[in-house]
Formats: sequence, C-alpha cells, structure tokens
Amino acid sequence: MNYAEQAQRLRLYRIIGGSSAALVLALNMLSIYFERGPKTAEKIVFAALAVALASAIYYLPFYLNLTTEEEKRLRWAVKFRWAACGIIAVVGAPFIVGATHRHQLALALLGTVATVAAVNLLVRTQLKKRQKAFRFAPQTYLLTDTALALIWTWWKIESSAFLSLALQWASLFYIVTAEPARAAWARARQRIIVFAVAAAATLALTITAAPDRSLFAACAAVTTCLCAGELLAAFTFDWHVKTRARVVAEIVAFTGEAHERVRRRLLEASSALAANWRRDQPSSPEEIAAWYRRNSCLYIYDLANFHLYGKHIRFTLELLKLARGRVLDYGAGIGDLALELARRGHAVVYFDLEGDARSFAMWRAKGEGLINIDFPAEQRRIGGTFETIYALDVLEHLPDPEETLRFLVSKLAPRGRLILTAPFGATEAHPMHLAPTFDVRRFLDEHGLREAKGWRKWFGPAMIRRRHVLIYQRAN
Repeated sequence: MNYAEQAQRLRLYRIIGGSSAALVLALNMLSIYFERGPKTAEKIVFAALAVALASAIYYLPFYLNLTTEEEKRLRWAVKFRWAACGIIAVVGAPFIVGATHRHQLALALLGTVATVAAVNLLVRTQLKKRQKAFRFAPQTYLLTDTALALIWTWWKIESSAFLSLALQWASLFYIVTAEPARAAWARARQRIIVFAVAAAATLALTITAAPDRSLFAACAAVTTCLCAGELLAAFTFDWHVKTRARVVAEIVAFTGEAHERVRRRLLEASSALAANWRRDQPSSPEEIAAWYRRNSCLYIYDLANFHLYGKHIRFTLELLKLARGRVLDYGAGIGDLALELARRGHAVVYFDLEGDARSFAMWRAKGEGLINIDFPAEQRRIGGTFETIYALDVLEHLPDPEETLRFLVSKLAPRGRLILTAPFGATEAHPMHLAPTFDVRRFLDEHGLREAKGWRKWFGPAMIRRRHVLIYQRAN
C-alpha cells in the first residue's frame, strides 16, 4: 500500500467532509434560531441533534465505506437502531412531564420506540435468515423514519427545524447503508449536481426571504445534507475500490492466483486462521513457531485485508509520524509499514519468521528497488541500536513475550521510541492471542522507559487511543 497516496486522500476527505459537515451544521443552527414556535428546551435538543448529525456526516462514510466487509453497513445499522430506541426514550421523556396530555404523549413515545424496535428486529431476523445483506433494509429504515418524522411534526411538534433534522438523519442513514455500488462516482455524479443546485437555491432564499428564513434554512439543510452524504459516500467508496484493486494486483503478481480468488481469500483468511488454530491447538514454543510458518501464506491475505480498513490507514499514518533515525520493524508481516519507512528515507530493518509473508515483503522491496531495508533471517543477526522500534501485533502471539521485549529494549538507542501493541487474551476472531501473566507497562517502567503517547491518548486516531497501544521513550 502506498501511504503517501493514502495521506493525500485523507487530507482531501478531511477538507470535503469538514466543510460539508460545517455547512450543514450552520444551516441547521440558522433554521433553529429563526424558528419562533419551539421552546428553548426544544431548541437545545434540536441543536444537540444538529451537532450529532454533522459529526455523523463527517465520520460515517469513512468508517462504513473503507472496509472489505460488505455487510458491515447493515450490522452497524442494526446496532445503531437499538441505541436509537434508548435515545428517543431519554430525549422524549422530559417533555412528557408537565404536558397537558401526559398519558397520550407517553403512549405515542412508547409506540415510536416500539415501531423502531420492531422494524429493527425484522431487519435483524432477515439478515440472519438469508446469511447475507437484506436487500431492502435501507429502504425499510428510510420509510419508517420518514413516516415517524411526518407524524410527529403534524401531530405534536409542528417545527420545520425538527422535520428537517429528522429527514436529514433518515436520508444520511439511507445513503451510508445502501449498496456500495450506489455510491460509485458514475452513478452518484448526477444526484450530487442536483442536490448541490437545490442547496444553492434554497440557501439564496434563506438569505433573501426574511419572513420565511427558518423554513428555507431547513430546506437548504436537507438538500445540503443529501449532497454531502452522496459526495462523501462516493468519494470513500472510490477511494476503497482503487486501493483494494492495487493491493489485489500486487498479491496476484506475487502468487500467480486469479483476481477473484485473491479477493475471496482476503475476506476468508481471518476466519481460516482462527479455524486452523482451533484445529491444531499448538502449545509449545516450537509448535507455535511451526504453526505460524505453515500459515504464513494466509497472513498475506489477512494482513492485506486488515490494512484496507479506514481506521487502520489512519493509525498507520499516525505511526509513520513517530519514526526517526534507524528503524526496526519487529514482526513486520507483509512489510507495509517497513517499506513505507524505507520509501521515506529511513534505514530500516525488517524482521519476521521465515515464510510466505516475509518472502512477499522481500519481493515487494526488490520490485521497488529499495536498498535501505535489510531482512535478517535470525534475531541474533539484528545488529546495532535503533532510534525507533515497532512491534505491532507481535507480543500477544508469543509464548514468552518478556524475553522478546527484553531484546527490543536492549536494542533501543538513548531517547529512542518503542511503539508496540499488546492485546493479550484470546477472542472469537483471534483465538491465537495468548494471555501471559506479564505486565508490559511495569516492565517498561522498570527498564527506564516512560510513556510518550501524550495528546494522542485523547485526540489521536481511534486505534492509537486504545489502551493496548503503547508508545514509550527511553529517557537517556
């Protein structure tokens, strides 16, 4: 994967996504501000929904489209719907207290929650029955949301700002959960142009039509949300398709397999590795090492697939910023990180077990003509010290992680950085993750290293904020 290109794509997405979300938020705030009917408490709730909507516009296309999991969108939709039931109940409950027709309002709120839950249960059941994405789930959600929004607006709320926000949530939900092909540039371009023209027209009316500014601002917000959703969905889908095509082509060139088989194995590798581990049950260090060598080919597909996820792309781009000087990538897998560091001019040492994944990394380095990366076959041949050491997704696979960590610390230069992950403990997807009684943080503290994650604990990419991702620095 070319991370320079990924960084460019991410910068462009931030510009487009941030601008779109800010514009939609501003229009919604104008609609709420100019509207005379709702009370202050209702306006505060509307404003909170507008902020949440702007965040969703920016985040969801990136999260749901940069992935190879075709059913991820609908699985996420089902989970979000359960949360939405609770949100509707919590937000609506305070308005029942003191209302003239409390019992009638309570029944209406209960009916709304029950309707959302019933539709969600139907979609969930269909997904389980068919073992694939329920084709009409996005349309079902859209019709339900629109109907509920219209009923509440007509019956009780009587607010154009509320109706606008509800329709924006419904339309965004539909755009990000619909079939990915719908978001392709060729099919989305016409819709984007139509929504952009409509947004511009209604925005002009918002500015000029003083008596009806709230209504026109609400209409402008809807059309702008539609335009932003379509634009960002198409952008991220195109981004993912092009990146995946290059990854597949590279694996095809190395393995000689057909494109369709490579694409299928990208999706199947993770479950195949988990099944192989449960079947073989390696226990001794020798058996574990032999198991990884036998399954090294599957790791080409598993790691390549994992690296296509939007969250992992952001994570890797942040890790690349931490590199300085001579670098050791320990347990480097297919070499994505090590090769990118070499492209950026670092002297790099790649280390991993003998196997297909290591051969793939060496083949890629040779094909690119990278001469500043070494591939020692044995740990004892790793010479010198390093200003930066990466050990990502390594320690949890080792029967004795303390011995390996001791070696890595011994190779760290004064003021050098050690970046590692330690997600100990088996999971359903990763039964090969071991759970040794070993405190990594305490070990590093005792050996003179200090935590250096800093602001990234709170404001870094999602993956780097996780507790099992450690960034430590040697004091001297």
